[in-house]
Amino acid sequence: MTYENIIKKFLVFLVFLIPFDMFQIFGYSYIYFMGVIFIIVFISLNLKLYIDRKIINILSLYFLLNMVSLIYSDYFKVSLIHNIKLLFFMFFMIFITSYLKKYGDNGVQILKSFVYGVLFAVVFSFIEQFISGTGRLYGPLKMDPNAFGLMCLFAIHFVYKLQLKHKYFLIGVFILAILFTLSRTALGFLVLYLLYKNFILNKKINLKKLLFLALGLPILIVSVIYFSSQRNINTNSSSIISELTSGRSILFLMGLQMTYNNPILGNGAGVFIEESKKLRNEFSQGTSWGDHGIAGAAHNTYIEILVGVGIVGLVVYFIFLKMLYKRIINKEDKILFLFLLLMLFTLSEEFNRIFWLIVPILIYSHKGDKKSVYIKNN
Repeated sequence: MTYENIIKKFLVFLVFLIPFDMFQIFGYSYIYFMGVIFIIVFISLNLKLYIDRKIINILSLYFLLNMVSLIYSDYFKVSLIHNIKLLFFMFFMIFITSYLKKYGDNGVQILKSFVYGVLFAVVFSFIEQFISGTGRLYGPLKMDPNAFGLMCLFAIHFVYKLQLKHKYFLIGVFILAILFTLSRTALGFLVLYLLYKNFILNKKINLKKLLFLALGLPILIVSVIYFSSQRNINTNSSSIISELTSGRSILFLMGLQMTYNNPILGNGAGVFIEESKKLRNEFSQGTSWGDHGIAGAAHNTYIEILVGVGIVGLVVYFIFLKMLYKRIINKEDKILFLFLLLMLFTLSEEFNRIFWLIVPILIYSHKGDKKSVYIKNN
């Protein structure tokens, strides 16, 4: 077995396990340990590192801003741990892109591994849900349901892309999983994605589309409304926006309040939870997390970055996202990437492992094949 095959099998296995990243070793996600092993193997086999200098430069600047925040952070240890995690994911992203750039097979095996990994996670989660008696599908080991819904949406996209056997069965399973997450964000983007996929990207009308428009779409929309109504939002707030966002609008205002005194450089990387303790009396009343006195997370990546490294850090992060977008070749992949960026308004930084792991795959899974991206078997 060649070195390239060794690293490929390891990466395929790692991608399969992405949905189970809540499994912890010594209090940390196993993904960190697997990632370290992947990087060590990559280096030890002396595989060539592909470097996109513009991406490296902007990532270095973003990491530097996070490191500088250690100087003025009131929670040095929290910020340090955050920066170590950030550095890990940056390196992991670079090494994955390096492999896909030189040794990938247009990412076919890796995409299949992700799809079947999510499928296994859906089955596991339904069993877990049945045993625990909870009415909501959180994902394996109590993952964030918004993140799990996003994974299922990516899986649907990759099933279409690879034209897998039994694709409609697989898509049906993933749609069902998204419905049971009760994630209004994931449900909303599912409707938008299916509309885009079936009616905007391909404007030809056929019997399947007419049936989907006449039967499937109304059923899906009614399901979205029904499942969303099952959410138990424990808030006494009279604000309709607060009700609809499960208190996320309050977290948004809390984040803005945190940045009031340090808007340019922020309060220190990764300190949102700690800073929220200072504002608990002002903001926690009438929220589902009010009994705990703190917000478990911002549920908004951009707000967490703004609180951590300020306007400067957020601008640099947006430049980084723009660079990634420009490197995606296929139009459908670009749309899915934009969906991801919008979903980051509901996902916390800690739950964004999928961003660092999937985006390189999205970019390089069809590198060099601009024309026939969706042809079966490459």
